[in-house]
This record gives sequence, structure tokens and C-alpha cells, in this order.
Amino acid sequence: MLNTIATSQSLAMRKASRSPLLWPIPSEPLDLQANHVHLWAASVDVPPPFLRVFSASLSDDEIQRAGRFHFEQHRNRFIAGRGLLRAVLARYLCAAPKQIKFAYGTNGKPCLAKSTGGDNLEFNLAHSEDVALLAVTRTFPVGIDVERIRPMPDAAELVARFFSPRESAIFRGLPSEEQSSAFFSLWTRKEALLKATGEGIGHLLNQVEVSFLPGEPVRIIRMPEGFQRSLQHALQAEAAKNSPSLLRMGMACPSPLQKGRGPGRGVPLHVVHPTVPSITPPGPQDRTAPSLFLSAWKATAPWTLCNLAPASGFAAALAVADPDPCVKTWQWSFEETGKRLTNT
Repeated sequence: MLNTIATSQSLAMRKASRSPLLWPIPSEPLDLQANHVHLWAASVDVPPPFLRVFSASLSDDEIQRAGRFHFEQHRNRFIAGRGLLRAVLARYLCAAPKQIKFAYGTNGKPCLAKSTGGDNLEFNLAHSEDVALLAVTRTFPVGIDVERIRPMPDAAELVARFFSPRESAIFRGLPSEEQSSAFFSLWTRKEALLKATGEGIGHLLNQVEVSFLPGEPVRIIRMPEGFQRSLQHALQAEAAKNSPSLLRMGMACPSPLQKGRGPGRGVPLHVVHPTVPSITPPGPQDRTAPSLFLSAWKATAPWTLCNLAPASGFAAALAVADPDPCVKTWQWSFEETGKRLTNT
């Protein structure tokens, strides 16, 4: 996430500047089916009583991380964001928020620790200023990002430095009044995709290419060379160790880029089919290792990329390894969360 410079503000000022969220509060029971992606938007500027409740649900490690923030506003927003994560996951897991434990991948992507259960629950959290977004799904790797659109005088320099030559050339040709919006569309789409893969933005920003021009359909143009192959090799090693008959690795021809529309709330989607190995469905002897089969499917599934509009003035994007997800967007009520937690 892009870092912004901010100073401490009073609670009254934070309330006054809270960004109105555009997604509805859910009026239906939560039913996270296999192809569903649930997206939650929330403000992370919350009153002190609720902040204390959320802080009490965090782990010692999270409290230490919060303490490293210099500005109170940043510290409080971190606490509220982690409180949101725990409160939402607790609802899906039917567990107390405090009991949830996290593990972290090689590049820092969080996941549920084995002791927490919910092996097939995938999630990703992002926030910018006072808006937080959380994506939750089953079995599919997912990434999300959000940024407030703001003037970026050095946007062209950043694109030239960190993104691909093709993207830089296209960006330089944009009128100045379109560059800020285009920059944050480009950034959020790339970061969502790289967060979903677990790679993060450390060293692949210039190897992933996405569309970003105003009015242009959202699409993935290029994935890093050899990236999918590295996933296949990891799966092959895991299959050989755990259940050799589970995977029959064979290369399939890449499918052309396809455009689609998710069946959820009409969110425009784009699907890309990378080169993937074919997977033989598990036989009776493999039924004891369903998680391995799901891991194989997760690493080889087509990617879907879409724009999100959680609040006015923000750019946001979702990436998920599912060719036809049902995307549902909701607003999370922190006040209701506070009531639930105090009664836990």
C-alpha cells in the first residue's frame, strides 16, 4: 500500500471527515458458498469505546505492531483494521475474535493458523486513510487493494521507475487531469493481483501488466514469465510427498483472454487463463487428502480481476483465482461489532 503522510487529528475531526461508504449493510444471512467472494467495507475511524473493545481482541503481536506507529491516527486505524479482520472472520468461523490465530507466508501474506481451523477460508485486508476493505472466500487465493485518489505530482516518475516500459509510455500520453485516477487504477489492480498470489509488490510490479486507461475494460495483460511454472513445481513436490496419484501434471495450451460478468452484484470482471497443468480428480484413495487437491486447483485456476467502488473518491480492485466468482459487497457496522464483542 502506498504510504501517505498524516498527522494526528481529534476524534471530532475524524468523524466529520469519515468517507461515506456506498455498499449496503447486509439484510440476509451470510452464506459463503464455494464460488462466493464476500467483500466488506468499513470505516477505521471509530469512537474510543469501540477502539478499546477492538484492541482487547488483538494478539500481543498485533498490539506490539500497533505501538510502532508514530501517529495516533495511524495506530488507531491499524487497531480498527485488525479488529475488523478478527470480527468478520469470527463470524464465518463461529469463534471468538480473540481466539483466532494467524500464520504468515514467505512474503508476509496472512492466513489462518492450523490451530484456528477453517483451512479453506481465504481472506485479504487493505485500507487507505479511513476506508478498509476485506475480501473473504473459500479455497480461492484472493487479493484486494484500495487507495484514495489524490493529486500525485510525481506519478509519471513513479510509473517509469516501478512499472513496465509499456505502461510508462501509455501513462505519459494521458492528459494531466486523467493521470491521478489512472495511476491509482494501475496501482490497485497490480497490488490486488500480487497480494492474491502471495508475492507482494516487492519485486514484480514491472512484470505484471494490467489495463488502466479511463473507460478501458479491466484486464490482465501479462503475468510474470515462469510464475505459474514455479507454482506447479511446488505443487508437484507436495503431491509426490503426500499423494503421488493425486496430480497428473501435463501442460495445457494457454486460453485466450476472456471477458465476463460475475453473477453477484453485477461487478464487471475480467478473466485470464494462464498456462496450467491438467489435474486428475482425486480417486477414492485420495479422499483423505482433500486439502492438497484444493491447493492444486487454487494454484492453477484462471484469475479474475475487477474494479470496486466502496466509497466516492477511492480506487479499489479485487483479484481472485476463480474464473466465475459471485461477488457480494457489503458494509460492516463497527457499532454492531462492538456490541457483539462486549457480549462475547
